[in-house]
Amino acid sequence: MLSVADFQKRRRQIYVVVTIFLFLSAFLCIGSYLGWFGWFMWGRPKPPPKAVVAEGKEASEFAKRLMETEARFARTDVKELREMLRKMNLVKDARYKKYADEFAGRLRREPDPITILSVANPTAEEAAAKKSDLEKQNLLELYATATLVERRLHHVYRMFRTCELARIQHVPLPEAYEATNVVVPEHPKVNKAVFYAKITTTASEMAKKLKTEISMIKVEIKAMVGAGNRMLDMAAILEPELLGYGSEWEFANAEGQMFNTTALIGAPPKMFDGQTGTDPNSFQHEWGRGEGPITKKDLGLPIELGIDLSQSMPLPGRKLLGQGMQKDWMFVNTWYCIGPFPNPNRRNLEKKFPPETALDPRLGFVGIDLDASYVGMNNKPIRWQFRGTDRMVCFVPHQPADWAIWYAYTEIWSNKEQDKFCIFGSDDYGKCWINGEEVFTSGVTPHPWVPDRKYSKVHFRRGFNVILFKLENAWGRTGWSLCIYTGELASDA
Repeated sequence: MLSVADFQKRRRQIYVVVTIFLFLSAFLCIGSYLGWFGWFMWGRPKPPPKAVVAEGKEASEFAKRLMETEARFARTDVKELREMLRKMNLVKDARYKKYADEFAGRLRREPDPITILSVANPTAEEAAAKKSDLEKQNLLELYATATLVERRLHHVYRMFRTCELARIQHVPLPEAYEATNVVVPEHPKVNKAVFYAKITTTASEMAKKLKTEISMIKVEIKAMVGAGNRMLDMAAILEPELLGYGSEWEFANAEGQMFNTTALIGAPPKMFDGQTGTDPNSFQHEWGRGEGPITKKDLGLPIELGIDLSQSMPLPGRKLLGQGMQKDWMFVNTWYCIGPFPNPNRRNLEKKFPPETALDPRLGFVGIDLDASYVGMNNKPIRWQFRGTDRMVCFVPHQPADWAIWYAYTEIWSNKEQDKFCIFGSDDYGKCWINGEEVFTSGVTPHPWVPDRKYSKVHFRRGFNVILFKLENAWGRTGWSLCIYTGELASDA
């Protein structure tokens, strides 16, 4: 216990401690007050501004301006659809001429006229939609015109496909037409009454319904343009010069055997000369150990490993059907590719760039936006670009670069649930997902492209199967490929 004498001795110390305590207490109180005051004045959530509501004549004028504005944008899209239809007619005529020339030369008789097909001539409505004055049409009329033009576009695309099928399979046009399935999409009907109803206030239910109908029209017309672009992309595989696709370099460097690396990406690597490898650990480097081609004998593979793949001529395509021309191998011949993304000193091999974030382990693909643009290497904007040819198995990005990563996207149609063996190739590191499931990963060691770096048994579901391929290039040449064994498996029997 502290005595009076001790207290007198330590009085100065006690005063200092009490003073410090009081000072800190006052500081905390003032600080708390100032913090509360600042939050009250500037930091607290502000109530949302009240929506500006127009009434009466102003509301009617607002609705009118909204429809006119959206009609201007729709008019541009419909013009684009018409241009697509013009181009598709060109490639259809060119494909029919090739079919007719080969048919007459082979059989020495007149080929089927294109008019034998039920959709050879446009209907009166389709013909009118092709020539109508878009400047005089309102949003409703533009939507109707776009629907008719798109329908005609699908019909012409089907005739284009029919001519090619009849040419390669030597069948009559009507038979090829029946075997060519191109479904014209259906679009929702518009509630026309909403467009003619009186808008008394912009906050009314009728005004909300009008905005909903306008948004629906915008989305549907954009979908029509997207579908048209994809059809033209597919047509460009057979008629690249007519549509302004491809390049002289691509075709000049794609002669010879399909699996011959000389024809695809330059001189053949010494480690691969057209057949599967024998040493799965043949690629070693300080960065890691390459997986190499799989050589195990117990995988139930449809072929014996070690055969010369350069003697096999795969067919191009993206459909797994029970009908049509059969071949042991099919290579996927159309892709959308985006890149390059930066990969300095190969540090980003496992980094998920935007296209890869669309993968969901539970749902598969969430969705790939082919209209999206991203920031790539050197902060340059990059977009998805179409890549397609029937003459190369190995695909090379549009902008090859060192220390870079690309993504490639495509879809494969299967007419049923089925298992198929696939072989994957990449130069250098590569990954592939089918329907969201990882089915291929190469070794991280830099390696040359070979078509059969890995075999995988893949389950394809009925309908569209979505594929995402990730490709890395350390330096030098690069490329990727996906081939599917279309022959019968033991489980298919």
